[in-house]
Amino acid sequence: MTQSRVLVITGATGGLGTALVRRLAAADYLIAATYLVPEEARALEEAVMLDEDRLFLSRVDSADTDEVESFMRETAERFGRIDALCCLAGKWAGGRDVADTDDVRFDRMIDSNLRSAFAAARAALPYLKQAEWKDLVHGEPRSEGHTDRTGGLQHRQSRSGRTRQVARPGAER
Repeated sequence: MTQSRVLVITGATGGLGTALVRRLAAADYLIAATYLVPEEARALEEAVMLDEDRLFLSRVDSADTDEVESFMRETAERFGRIDALCCLAGKWAGGRDVADTDDVRFDRMIDSNLRSAFAAARAALPYLKQAEWKDLVHGEPRSEGHTDRTGGLQHRQSRSGRTRQVARPGAER
């Protein structure tokens, strides 16, 4: 029997995260998932109906590097390894023009979307390097047609650049 793959999903309680957890559960993955809102975590648990030996759900502020590192360590201890990481944590504060966005809101979007992806990739990387099968995927909030809005184009460019840098050891720093 083939050993189940271990996938970490940050921000797993949104629509995309829930759909991904369902699909991976059907494919016999072991899933470690983060959330912030307890009600959303309960809804995810009810939607997928997995035992604790297949789903490790933990409340983690994905922009807090200490919390993320602790979560990755606990995941590796629980499941024996981490094979892949999918970064879905993030928020889109769309609907505001750049001129109408204050620094506090912008900083929150940077933390939620970029810092969270960086923290997760950095914390998972030692485990991913040990894995036979490894992958790193970054999601992004919907922002089609909103490149003039706060964070749209800048978010996509920053996150895709960070993914390329992490994915290619020795890449330009």
